[in-house]
Amino acid sequence: MIVVNVFEETVRLLNKSVGWVAQQEAFLFEGMFHSITTTLLLYCLLVCLVLWGYRKKLLMLIPIGLTLAGLFFNLTHERKITSSENSFWVFHRYNASLIGHLKNSYFYYCSSDSETTHSLLTDFSNSRPLTKMIPVELSNIYIQDDLRLLIIDSDAPFDLPDFDPNYILLRANPKVNIERLLNRYKPAKLIADGSNGQWNLALWEKTCTEQGVEFYNTREKGALRISL
Repeated sequence: MIVVNVFEETVRLLNKSVGWVAQQEAFLFEGMFHSITTTLLLYCLLVCLVLWGYRKKLLMLIPIGLTLAGLFFNLTHERKITSSENSFWVFHRYNASLIGHLKNSYFYYCSSDSETTHSLLTDFSNSRPLTKMIPVELSNIYIQDDLRLLIIDSDAPFDLPDFDPNYILLRANPKVNIERLLNRYKPAKLIADGSNGQWNLALWEKTCTEQGVEFYNTREKGALRISL
């Protein structure tokens, strides 16, 4: 009976604490990354603090200290993983283009429509501990480490004699002959994002299959991550 009363009182105090915190605008943070492990450790820490506040026994400081140590090492490990990640991303958003380069926990991105892609950027920033997100303007050529990307849109010419791309991104329904494009270049992958109309995708995929080039359609496969 004593155990039940202690448990009920703990739950009551926990709910009261959560309700009080939820009402404090000063504690409202947006765009913060929390992995599942971090979230569980934070809940454990909150429970330990409530129990310690209820019983105020010195032994309760031991689980609090262990939880804080685990939280610290987990956050350090997650930050280390993100800091070492070097990857290029092509996201999917209907009627818009969003590409980005994640390096040393900094994310450099280029969006064709900031309002349309805002929620997508927010979701991405909440998926990993980023130091900063930096908007940039990209030309139709992007070179970084082993990545040689050619971006073809409705206005850009694609006949560049001194450039040999290993990836080609099609955006904004470019009026281009795909067979001629693939005869000119031999990319490892041809990418089409969400800014292209559905009527073009089937034709592009058919031509890529005939030419033996992998076709990546973000409408079907979602965001593309290229490790660098």
